[in-house]
Amino acid sequence: MAYNLLNIHSLSCRVGEKALLSDVSVELMPGEFLVVIGRNGAGKTTLLKHAVGEMHSPQGQIEIFGQLLESHSARELAKKRAVLAQSTPLHFDYQVLEVVLLGRIPHQKRQVETVDDVNIARECLARVGLEDYEERDYLTLSGGEQQRVHLARVLAQIEHAPGEIHQPERLLFLDEPISSLDIAHQHEVLDLAKQLTTEGVGVFAILHDLNLAAQYADRIVILSQGKVLATGAPTQVLTQETLYEAFHYHVHVARHPNLDCPLIISGGRRNTGDGIRETGEATGR
Repeated sequence: MAYNLLNIHSLSCRVGEKALLSDVSVELMPGEFLVVIGRNGAGKTTLLKHAVGEMHSPQGQIEIFGQLLESHSARELAKKRAVLAQSTPLHFDYQVLEVVLLGRIPHQKRQVETVDDVNIARECLARVGLEDYEERDYLTLSGGEQQRVHLARVLAQIEHAPGEIHQPERLLFLDEPISSLDIAHQHEVLDLAKQLTTEGVGVFAILHDLNLAAQYADRIVILSQGKVLATGAPTQVLTQETLYEAFHYHVHVARHPNLDCPLIISGGRRNTGDGIRETGEATGR
């Protein structure tokens, strides 16, 4: 492929006197797992919202699949680019399979679902470990289970059916996709995202857990006060000095005993200056 899946050029965004993003440039290649980290308020979600077209700024340019974002048909773009938000409120008592089938709407003619749509939805439920949940009432599921249902929905959205024109380029945006999941399901979701990159899917994820970012990211972008502080492979950017500059918190960075990646360890408790003891975790929360 001659172009990146996503190019963000010199993006800046202001709300009143506050600069949310300042001259931010990010690129994402096919088959790459890109993770954006930073403190609360660093500009991570603002960057994602611009990348998917939910926010617009006159300063900067965004290209997706080699064309300006605004030049794409919304329907055609939805067939190969999906977004998993931090939370997706759904207050109707749909069955789980019905929720996943919502992801197939861009592919349907006259909003008529096909046998292929149903098969794809079932396959995507199996990929997130919910193959036995098809007829469950969505509202009776735990928060973590609901999040995995929506992951299956966005997977179904960018999957092509037999006979449909194959989309070689696909993008998946994940905004804190594991915030409501236990440790086992956190790794399952990120393992699945990593598997998708072997199929050529580009993954753009916002994560708070630095160790998970270290383990799964091909490349990390660190945002600080709306600017790109560092970008590169985990071993390049996850250093004690850079993380202190990003989070204003001391951590130790060691080599993971089992994996070829950094291991970030909390610097421990600290005095806040007013006698109150405060615990800090090296997660950026």
